Parts: sequence; structure tokens; C-alpha cells
Amino acid sequence: MVKPPGPLQRIRDRYKIPVKRGTRIYDAYSGTHGVVTSAKNGRLMIRRDGWKFSIPYHPTWMIDYLDDSGAVVASFRD
Repeated sequence: MVKPPGPLQRIRDRYKIPVKRGTRIYDAYSGTHGVVTSAKNGRLMIRRDGWKFSIPYHPTWMIDYLDDSGAVVASFRD
């Protein structure tokens, strides 16, 4: 029996974005940075820098995905 894809894999497949647990993001709406902690109900759970908890984000709304050096690898600002 084939195991169904997990929530992050479904988001990667649906939106064609390079996201995994630990991916750094820039939230263009609030002007803050954060890190992907998990996925739930089609949303990414992101912990903003300095926060102790994660909040849900739509994977393609006002988010830049960053690589390890901080360069933007995918941008969704529209």
C-alpha cells in the first residue's frame, strides 16, 4: 500500500514551491521574517522571528521563500 503524501508535499505539488520544514520566509504583508514549522489544512504554519508559536499562512499570498543565504528563490507578492 502506498502512503499518501503529507501536508507539506501536497503544498509543494499543488503550488510548485520549494518549501520544507525549516524554510525561511519573508512576509511581505507584515514585513517580518519567519520559518516554516509544519503544514495543516492546506496552510503553512509559520513561526515569525521572536515568536514562540506558529500561525497559518496561505502558501502563495504575499510570501517570499528564501534560501540559506537569504536570497529569494520564489516570490508570491500578487
